[in-house]
Amino acid sequence: MHPSKYDAFIDQLVATNTKEELNQLISANNSLLIPQLEERVLERIQANDLPADILPWITSLITRQLASQWLTLADEQYEAFLEQNKSWMLSDTAYQFLIDMAQHYTNDAEHIEHRIILLIDFAFQTYFSLENKQNRDRLLLGAIKLFSTEWLRKNFPKEWANFKQEIGIAYMRSKEGNRAQNVEAAIKAYQQALTLRTRHVMPIECALTQLLIGLAYQERIEGDRAQNIEAAVESFQQALIVFTQQAWPDKWAIIQFNLGDVYRKSIHGDRAQNLEMAIKSYQRALTVFTQQTEPYDWADIQQGLALAYQGRIEGDRAQNMEAAIEVYQQALTVFTRQTWPDKWADIQNNLGIAYQERIEGDRAQNLEKALESYQRAMIISARPDKWADTQNNLGIVYQNRIKGDRATNIELAIEAYQQALTVFSQQTWPDKWARTQNNLGSANLVRIRGGRAQNLEAAIEAFQLALIVRTQQSMSFEWANTQHNLGLAYSFRIQGDRAQNLEEAIEAYQQALTQFTQQAWPYDWATTQNTLGLAYFFRIRGDRAHNLETAIIAFQHALKVHTQQIWPVEWAGTQQNLGSAYSERIEGDRAQNVEMAIEAYQQALTVRSQQAMPYAWAETQHNLGNANRNRIHGDQAQNLEAAIQAYQLALVVRTQQTMPIEWATTQYVLGFTYQNRTKGDRAQNVEMAIEAYQQALTIFTPDLLPIQCFETSHLLGELFFQESQWTAARQALELAHQAAEHQRQQQYTYSRHLLAQQTANMYAYLVDICLNLGDKQAALDYALAAKGRSDAERLGAAQPLNQLVAQNPTMANYYQHIRQLQQKLEQLSIQLRSYSKPVAHNQRLDENDERQFRAQTIQQIIQTRLALRQALEELNFRFPLITSVQYTRSLTAANLIRLANDLEATLVQYFQCYRGWVAFIVTAHQVYDCVRLPETLQTILEEQVDTDAVLSSYQSKFPLKERLYFKSLYQRLIAPLEDFLPEKGQLFIAPDGILKRIPFGALWKHTSNNRLIDRFTFSVVPSMSFLFTLFQQAQTSEVTPLPPSDYLLSVVYPGDDPLLKTYLTEVYPESVAIAQHFIQVEWLHDEKAQPDRLIELCQQHAYSAIHFGCHGQFDNFFPEHSCLLLNGQLTVQQIVNRLRLQRSPLVTLGACQTGMTESTTGGDQTGLSQALFMAGAKTVLASLWSVNDESTRVLFEHFYRKRAEFGVSEAEALQYAQQQVRQYPEWQDAYYWAAYQIVGLPV
Repeated sequence: MHPSKYDAFIDQLVATNTKEELNQLISANNSLLIPQLEERVLERIQANDLPADILPWITSLITRQLASQWLTLADEQYEAFLEQNKSWMLSDTAYQFLIDMAQHYTNDAEHIEHRIILLIDFAFQTYFSLENKQNRDRLLLGAIKLFSTEWLRKNFPKEWANFKQEIGIAYMRSKEGNRAQNVEAAIKAYQQALTLRTRHVMPIECALTQLLIGLAYQERIEGDRAQNIEAAVESFQQALIVFTQQAWPDKWAIIQFNLGDVYRKSIHGDRAQNLEMAIKSYQRALTVFTQQTEPYDWADIQQGLALAYQGRIEGDRAQNMEAAIEVYQQALTVFTRQTWPDKWADIQNNLGIAYQERIEGDRAQNLEKALESYQRAMIISARPDKWADTQNNLGIVYQNRIKGDRATNIELAIEAYQQALTVFSQQTWPDKWARTQNNLGSANLVRIRGGRAQNLEAAIEAFQLALIVRTQQSMSFEWANTQHNLGLAYSFRIQGDRAQNLEEAIEAYQQALTQFTQQAWPYDWATTQNTLGLAYFFRIRGDRAHNLETAIIAFQHALKVHTQQIWPVEWAGTQQNLGSAYSERIEGDRAQNVEMAIEAYQQALTVRSQQAMPYAWAETQHNLGNANRNRIHGDQAQNLEAAIQAYQLALVVRTQQTMPIEWATTQYVLGFTYQNRTKGDRAQNVEMAIEAYQQALTIFTPDLLPIQCFETSHLLGELFFQESQWTAARQALELAHQAAEHQRQQQYTYSRHLLAQQTANMYAYLVDICLNLGDKQAALDYALAAKGRSDAERLGAAQPLNQLVAQNPTMANYYQHIRQLQQKLEQLSIQLRSYSKPVAHNQRLDENDERQFRAQTIQQIIQTRLALRQALEELNFRFPLITSVQYTRSLTAANLIRLANDLEATLVQYFQCYRGWVAFIVTAHQVYDCVRLPETLQTILEEQVDTDAVLSSYQSKFPLKERLYFKSLYQRLIAPLEDFLPEKGQLFIAPDGILKRIPFGALWKHTSNNRLIDRFTFSVVPSMSFLFTLFQQAQTSEVTPLPPSDYLLSVVYPGDDPLLKTYLTEVYPESVAIAQHFIQVEWLHDEKAQPDRLIELCQQHAYSAIHFGCHGQFDNFFPEHSCLLLNGQLTVQQIVNRLRLQRSPLVTLGACQTGMTESTTGGDQTGLSQALFMAGAKTVLASLWSVNDESTRVLFEHFYRKRAEFGVSEAEALQYAQQQVRQYPEWQDAYYWAAYQIVGLPV
């Protein structure tokens, strides 16, 4: 540039005064280049040599002059003029020039039309030739601004429509900006073109635009994908009306090719039919495009045809895959690495997918070929998205690879997915980003290295990320696929609540099935049905029988598609699952269910061979053994032989070195089968059973696998017991005891209640064994360990946990730490059990990796269990009364001796061991002993107490039978203890099982007229652990109970109708008489005696005593439904969950059967009195049977008067009251007075 030349021109422009002078000056200097002129003006403005507003004025002058020249130039000069001013045309000034031209020079329409056509052509040639992408986009935007004017559409409709089509093409080719928005702009431009390009006016142009709009809808990102594909099909079909095979063979073939692509990708309608239409469309296109005439198009269509064969549903699956591989290889004869590297890489990528899915040939070799294809594709990496696509596929093949180390392969897969995600972001490639996130989740789902729990959490996170893009509306198939994978992750999840995880899994599978239908996506539908069946099989919530029925239906659905011929591996897996469901089925005939399970397992074994699928084969053999062991039909001895044979076959693969936990599991059931075997020598069978159990216990240790250890050592102990090998039996059962204690630490309070039931039989054996060995102290220790610790732990539930946390924030930290350790132990246990299981395609992790991971996990379990034990001890030391959040240690004989001494009482614990009843006696003088009770005791209990005959014997019309009954029980329950019992004093009795129904105070000697109540003041307690906890709370509580006669809550509801015989007329005078002994009384009578009002009052006030005068009801079958009949039912559940009694009051129940409880096999009890203790009561006075209304009134009047006037304990007050009732001749029989017992700790 020569500044002096431009400066002179600028100075002359500024100095001119008339329009004529300006025009002459501009014409004389038309050789000056506009951009350089503008640049020089800007320089002088910045140097303050020219005013800032002069530039637009000069530009406008130059634009008008150039417009005049542009119109008058000859055609041969026109292109030179545009070429000379190309850089200027990229400026905003040029766009204004073009617009000015279009608006001001309209008088010569023909000349203007000719010029506009030339200008449009030049603009697009310039657009596609420019290397600077920013300049290209500026030119594109400028052209849109110019040629979108209504003036151009009106005056030059053909050119305007041509431009709209060209602008659509430009948008589709553009690599700049947002891809989704570019496609939307292209579709809009094509649709605008079609407003003028109609089939009747411009048929060929219309068909061409329809073809282009179909291609755009194929790539559309926004909107519903199914609708986009349908729109593409419609556009292609419109184009085919004009572009026929005869008239336009090339374009007809192009449309057929694209129709094939659209049908192949379609998710609307029948999937199988769509793929068939795609194949036909590709084949039609190939009738025109041959390898000789159009090699590029021919090879491109071959690639689409191969993809259609890959996804084909109809026909033989294996043959379809072979056809796909053959077609890919044909395409590669044209698309070579040298001639078409990008296409060559694309086909290598797709060929890898085909080999990965291939059925014929060796599976491992097919995957290696897939790996080679992907690696070849990676050589060509010009396009980042193609490179990332191949990385994604490479991840898939590594994830499924058979050769090499399994753990390493999965790590390589994860690395490949992560590499792909460096290119695919949610913003730029949302679909591919979501696909890769889904695959990354799948890899973490089966990942071996790293923590199993953490891997599953990573999988869930990846699937949830994928679902941000994969929505049901826009990507229904992909959405369903990810929902299915999310279901798998929740099914396997270790963290969180197991029951809730399974619910999440079921929900995800059901969501997937809203899109996976049998018709559209049969394989995916069947796969999801199978996994849904497994989720229902393992489901915790809901009815177990219903869950199993749902599982069976799902497995049967899966087998409609997963046939042995087409999907043999999947078919065998579903048969295995179906067998498991039938094995545990509750509905239907049990014998028939087992037969169907055996048939399913045998079907599975036709595919699951030892050679091809050794781990799956061993699993099915193990399950077949279980089914034969449980078989009802056929010869039982032969069934057990078949079971043994199946277990022994399973152990060929399940070895201690390779699959230790599965090996131990099979050893366990093999031992159980030998224990029950009828064929062969009995002694030899016992030896083989013992050996199998002992082998299992080398893996099942108390620290690592407490549940399995307990079950195995328990059975081993029973076997030794049956063989009278007392020492060996004790060793085995003590190991079971250790395992139970470990599991008890690991469980939450509600789970310990179930554990108490499971261990009851073990303690029955242990007590018997210890007595046989003469170790009475150990026998007592185990008897105490067996009884009622869960009840004692639940005493702490008198306050909700949130209240405990609010009152004890320090305790909350301890509690949360313990819960975390318990959860970690559970997760580590699951992780340990998972190591030797196959993870995919019958493959397992490398033995060295497995050994290393198992050792690490074992060390973590040991460290975590130690930390848990220390945390529990710390919590017990700092918060001894809060038993609902801690592990209660087993009460020992030493504890019991101290308790008897502190209470100055005699303690009697009855216990039913394996071979009869025993009683343990501990006195205040630190003397304890154990006495075996007469063998005839159990007969009497079974014949009379267990059949409720005792209730009729209590009635006054059977006095003789009543006396004989109680004398008989005295001889068997009390007489054997006489040598250890004092003459009188306080007696605490902890009856076991059915003994809880016996009114001990009514028992009497046959040589005396005195009842036991005349000799002792006694209380009944659910267990000695329960009594010990009550005593500890009373001694260390910071809350002082109210004085005995301070404040009474009187609750009276005699019934609904005074005319009925059941109406309790005596409860009113009874309540008045009781109230006389209290300073303050709260009356809750008649219609006011509502459960909600009672609960509210107890939350607001502390009472010395609460007395109920009403009916009670005990439910033998569902004791938690037992209730007090107020103005509405006050049930056990309401008392436990809502009632909170402050400051440990006395509760007296003038109602029927309020002292009845239902005992579990673990010694824990459920009933009204037990519920009141859990609500916060210290002592409860309750009845064992339906009581007489009038004698009850007299009893309570004497009870409260004695307690108030003489300050005696509740036990002494009851002793006195019962003696007073017996003074009445008509009430001497036990029916009238013996029903009532003090339960708990009388003070």
